[in-house]
Amino acid sequence: LCALLTHTIFTAPASAALSLNALEKGKVDIALIDARQDYIQAKGIFDAPPEKVWKALTNFSAYPRYYESVVQSQVRSTQGNQANVYVKFKFPFPVGEIWVLNQYTLDAKSRKLSWKMLDGNLKNSDGSGSWSLSPYKGGRTLATYRLNVDGSGASNWLQKQAVFRSTPAVFKYLNQQIGK
Repeated sequence: LCALLTHTIFTAPASAALSLNALEKGKVDIALIDARQDYIQAKGIFDAPPEKVWKALTNFSAYPRYYESVVQSQVRSTQGNQANVYVKFKFPFPVGEIWVLNQYTLDAKSRKLSWKMLDGNLKNSDGSGSWSLSPYKGGRTLATYRLNVDGSGASNWLQKQAVFRSTPAVFKYLNQQIGK
């Protein structure tokens, strides 16, 4: 993950949000938000229109191409606007391998992709999260990423830190892959 971080990563508390100008320069605004559960919320700008970003985010079988930490992604079933997808992540020591079976719900009209974990080895977390996309000037996309990282204890703290530190790389790597 660290090899891809060529830009400065700015970690901001929820009360010190980055300006859109900073986001335009490749920064990612990331904060830990406690709204009855701990959520990581990150905002960033993709150098592609929402339609192209949406296509990448909903191409579940291509996740290993789009996400640096994903080593396997397989659609297990689809029904209507929902897909059950198995995803395996590999994080550096001490976190290691994490796997989940997520139920994704696609709202194409509002460009919101949300998910909840049906099964997996995340401890004390429901594994829920979402991507929300909106058009941004110059044919780009303003994206908001939310991920539940609730939990306490040493192993959950390590998971939370791994997710918090790798989230800016998610934006950067996905942005690089979408541009190809």
